[in-house]
Amino acid sequence: MLPQLEMLIPAVAQTARRWGIRIGRVSLLTHEQRMLTDDVLHTVLRFATSPSGMTLLTREPAAPVHTIVHGSSARHPSIQLADLLAGTAAAVTERHAGNPSRGPRALARYRALRRRTLPAPLRRPGRPSADG
Repeated sequence: MLPQLEMLIPAVAQTARRWGIRIGRVSLLTHEQRMLTDDVLHTVLRFATSPSGMTLLTREPAAPVHTIVHGSSARHPSIQLADLLAGTAAAVTERHAGNPSRGPRALARYRALRRRTLPAPLRRPGRPSADG
């Protein structure tokens, strides 16, 4: 039985479906999530590879989705890369929307703290600090 309010499940199904229809046969690797069990992913695959839509106007063909599996970022560097790209895209979107990023201020605080807490021998004598 699929949880009624879990939005991740239909999102995975639609992602597989849209990319399958757009570019052809696809395999989808998802990050391990408690809700994305093997049974759930099997149901998602059945949905993605079945025609959908209630009327002739909304009818979509079955998508050529080969597999939908889950994995951990420790075993699949592509998941780490996807997380990095998603975070970057979110930061760029926020900046374009006029929302300032907390990143530069947090980095400045970290650098100031590092300058205060590092013992003198660990600092490079005679060279300007990279911290500014």
